[in-house]
Amino acid sequence: LYHSEIKTTLNIKEYIPSLVNEIISVFPHKRSVKIISRIDEINLNSSLLSTVGLIINELISNAMKYAFSTRGEGIITIIASKRNGRMTLRFEDNGSGLPESITIENSTGFGLQLVGMLVHQINGTITIERDRGTQYIIEFVI
Repeated sequence: LYHSEIKTTLNIKEYIPSLVNEIISVFPHKRSVKIISRIDEINLNSSLLSTVGLIINELISNAMKYAFSTRGEGIITIIASKRNGRMTLRFEDNGSGLPESITIENSTGFGLQLVGMLVHQINGTITIERDRGTQYIIEFVI
């Protein structure tokens, strides 16, 4: 994002895949994790896009550290779509799952706390589903 030419808006379809690849590349078991992305053509202002990038960074880092720790292989799916002036960002992993006792509000880990703060910063909502891994559904107005 910071290496691009100065723009007021950027397309997430161009930004998110390269961000994901960059984050994944620092983890030793990167080859055993498959990334699936379905990203719509959505233009966001650079401030909002950088916040979305930080959220994705934290979710990927958590998945790479914890979701696949017991089996080493896994799938991360990132879906971004726009409908009626709202963006939905869905981040899924098929890992070991987030325990029911952990929520954004009571997490002792800084990563999930940061995700909660960033979602709040963009006036969004976040829902966690714990079916076949962990899914985070983030929605906000664009």
